[in-house]
Amino acid sequence: MALLFFIFLLGEVVIDLVLKDLVSLDGFFSLKSLSRQGLVFLLKHSSTSPLSAGALRVFSDFSGRHGSVPCFVLGVREARNVSSRVEEDTGVGHEVPQVLLFRDGVVVWSVSGAGVSLVALENALRKHSD
Repeated sequence: MALLFFIFLLGEVVIDLVLKDLVSLDGFFSLKSLSRQGLVFLLKHSSTSPLSAGALRVFSDFSGRHGSVPCFVLGVREARNVSSRVEEDTGVGHEVPQVLLFRDGVVVWSVSGAGVSLVALENALRKHSD
């Protein structure tokens, strides 16, 4: 599975994060299987949307704070077939940016648009953790 490496400068602190890049249907099926072992987050974003760019920064920050929680990124323009399959399999309407939280192969929580925030992600993790 391809990996995206992001380096962000936050004040004087540099954080090197690894997010899993979701680019194939096989990757999506693996994500769903992985969610049978615990929570898995997926960010759907558009490379042309300023709102998505902000959501990607938030998601990267969240991933850095919770390195043991698998976090995937899906570029909807780059992998339209995967994005369509996510919508079809989950029943969650397509929006960008959008974060989906999977457990046991199904979406247990989602947030879209300006609602993608560190507070929202932290609350979802807390609410759905064992």
